Amino acid sequence: MNKGRNKDTERLLKLLLERLLIANSLPLDTDISALTDKEEFLVFFRMLNRFKLRRNRLPILRPMFVRHLIPFVLESKFLISRRIGSSDLEAFLKILYRYLSFSETNDPRIIMKADAAFLYFMAKMPGSKVEILLAYTMAMFPQSRSLFTSLNLISKNSNGKDYLTHNGKVIPNCNIRDELCLVDKMPSMKIIQLIYDRLFLGHELTKWDVGALFSRYLDEVRRIQSQDTLSDHPFCRNNHSSLILESFIRYIITWLKKPVFAYNRVIVFLNSVYCSELKSRYLSILISDLSRRSLSHACSLLIRAEMDTKVDSDAFFSIINEMMRLGEGESAKKYYAYACRSQRISKSFTDSQIAKICVDFKWDAPKYWLINRLSNVPKVISEFENEKSGSNSDMTPAWLQKEKQFNTDVFISFLDRCQKTENR
Repeated sequence: MNKGRNKDTERLLKLLLERLLIANSLPLDTDISALTDKEEFLVFFRMLNRFKLRRNRLPILRPMFVRHLIPFVLESKFLISRRIGSSDLEAFLKILYRYLSFSETNDPRIIMKADAAFLYFMAKMPGSKVEILLAYTMAMFPQSRSLFTSLNLISKNSNGKDYLTHNGKVIPNCNIRDELCLVDKMPSMKIIQLIYDRLFLGHELTKWDVGALFSRYLDEVRRIQSQDTLSDHPFCRNNHSSLILESFIRYIITWLKKPVFAYNRVIVFLNSVYCSELKSRYLSILISDLSRRSLSHACSLLIRAEMDTKVDSDAFFSIINEMMRLGEGESAKKYYAYACRSQRISKSFTDSQIAKICVDFKWDAPKYWLINRLSNVPKVISEFENEKSGSNSDMTPAWLQKEKQFNTDVFISFLDRCQKTENR
């Protein structure tokens, strides 16, 4: 986490604690350990524990905090983290099941995130199969069966059993806790993307297979977006993003190695369906790839995509560099001028890209790039001087000093003690 943001949060927490102490007629030097059982200070401890967890520190463990701590831990350690492996699955389930037993009414948002995290674990486990992932998804979201049928991911055989359309493998039934079943919800775009990713990873799909799957996907998106009543559907205008498109692009350019085929799919997507959030990562990679194979397609996609998304500087640099290589200096300079007018694009050029632009092409560095570099110099000097003088550590409040690293076993033991006390 950014040091400046840490200090801002520390100041906010200190101010909140001071206000609460004054409001409750308590001395400003009161040790916070004497406040953990007071309802009036619960808002402070909720914020403090969330701050600790986001920095991978052990929160303050008190029985009074257990109901807000479990969702915080689930979210910060498992639900938003992408640096997790299959070994974390057991710990995740232990904490999740304790959450279910502690809470009489479970927050659907936490259950939705928990289901998504479990499916994420499943998808990332070695040897994970798409039919297993589909089985758990349909158990957690019963309404998704019709969606996966429409997408032609699953079909039904003569015995009435679901099977994977691509290879005919039967999708098994799986049992989950009732609390994890969201009968009135649909899986998110991210969950559906996981299924496509696992399908692409585990099977050698041909260009025809991919084209047919993509057409079915677009047909279903168009159908859903033509019905204004389906506001909770992942494909509705407010929820539909480019996550699944990115999965298709990644497979086409990585495995099929057909960037022009990917370009055609992207253009159809941009022209036929509404997307509330258009991711730029793989679009930028595709544009960079196209610039070396079909410059006209790369330029066309760059212009079209820039209307709807934030294409990164790498895509612009790839086109500029390729144009210069082909002797199209004037055209390259027009694209560079466009990039320079954009504060977002020009600030993100790398040092090596700017070096090539200035040394090889003999062009000036972008104004916003220079401003961004120069504006960071005083901040770096200030941070260095603060660290050298030790002023940062002197200002850190006592309740943020000598913190311990978060430990899953310690937290689970705390939950078990709370549960035993509650059951007495």
